[in-house]
Amino acid sequence: MRSWRTSRRTKPASWPQCPPYAGRHPDATPHASVVYDRTEAEYEDVARELATRLPLRTRAAAVDLLVYDGSRWNVRERFPLAES
Repeated sequence: MRSWRTSRRTKPASWPQCPPYAGRHPDATPHASVVYDRTEAEYEDVARELATRLPLRTRAAAVDLLVYDGSRWNVRERFPLAES
């Protein structure tokens, strides 16, 4: 099974005209955002809760294409992944 990091590095070669993050962050680390726009105390609470549960080991069933409309992110399309 290939890792997400490996896939993220090899897929752009298939579409060189569309580098991740428009090429601004060539060494971006794959991540999952779990909290956004909260108080510092809320960030700390989530960090404490997750510290005992990381790293996650899971499989992705799909990849979503998100588009920002100026105020929020929306799923434009979902791409199912093959089961391995």
